[in-house]
Amino acid sequence: MTIKKEPSRKRGRPSLSETTQLDKQAIIAKGLTLARTSALHQITITGIAKDFGVTPALIHYLIPGKDGLISGVMNAYYKKVCSRWPKNTDNWRQHLESVALHVYKMQSTYRGVVLYTSTHNRYRIVQNVSQGETDYGLKYLDLLIQSAMTMGLDPHNTMILCENFVDLITGAARQAIDTRLPRQHETYLRSIISNLNMQKYPGIDFVGDELYSTDPDSLFESSLRMLLDAFEIRRADLLA
Repeated sequence: MTIKKEPSRKRGRPSLSETTQLDKQAIIAKGLTLARTSALHQITITGIAKDFGVTPALIHYLIPGKDGLISGVMNAYYKKVCSRWPKNTDNWRQHLESVALHVYKMQSTYRGVVLYTSTHNRYRIVQNVSQGETDYGLKYLDLLIQSAMTMGLDPHNTMILCENFVDLITGAARQAIDTRLPRQHETYLRSIISNLNMQKYPGIDFVGDELYSTDPDSLFESSLRMLLDAFEIRRADLLA
């Protein structure tokens, strides 16, 4: 009995028949899907190749390395954010609240992007795009500034607003992802606090069960209202 061996692929670039079964957009879409649950910098070309049932060499042929994968996914993420950007209204506060909730929802959905941007600067905004392609990271930045401009402030204070705005949103999303709130560890904390002499911990005694009452979403919404209250007071002072 003669066993027929499968012909091995020649060295070099993958053949045309291989590359036509997969393209760059499909790889980026897979990476964006994985970013819903995995940190972007932990998504590997080898892992994506396994998901598609192809060799890593084929992914490398279509995507310029790990940097190309990260920037491609970031650009796809920002494209989604920009495509659903809330329309401007005559009420600056209402508009900024809509923008904040929109970005927070997107960051909460694609948690892998937040985990990446909170620890890496590269591709945080500016993307590595080919000539003729849109850099949606820059588009996102521009839309964010345009939204801040609705307050009618000077460039300096507009950028201060933007920085505080983004820090609040990203910080809240990261906190939700990392499960840092007492409510998310209620059983353990109660077991410890129940054995304390509360006279020595008057602060904890004062808040009581309120220590466990806040969930990530309601905390974000409350923090957002407080920040916008502060913006409103500052805006009145600057425009007086």
